[in-house]
Amino acid sequence: MLGLVFAFEDDPEHEPVLADQLPARRVRDAISQAVKGVHGISFEEITFSADPMPKFALIFNDLGLVDSFTARLTLALLPTGIKLSSVRAIKRKEASGEDVAA
Repeated sequence: MLGLVFAFEDDPEHEPVLADQLPARRVRDAISQAVKGVHGISFEEITFSADPMPKFALIFNDLGLVDSFTARLTLALLPTGIKLSSVRAIKRKEASGEDVAA
């Protein structure tokens, strides 16, 4: 299993088709298109919906899904006026060994 954080920004080279929607909404729709029909990928927005530079966490059950997802996402982002700005791995926190009260 692999966790990645995808960050997005405005793409001045492409005029957005749905400019009236917030950037996070346009990215969420593009990610939904990119994962449609693919098992083993889940995602969640990790910034506020009004953030102009949205970030999404994606979990891949198989490393082999990353390249094809990124290609589909790149195509789905073209009409949004937004582009992928960075991708970073989600680091797992080390367990402290302490019991935490529920």
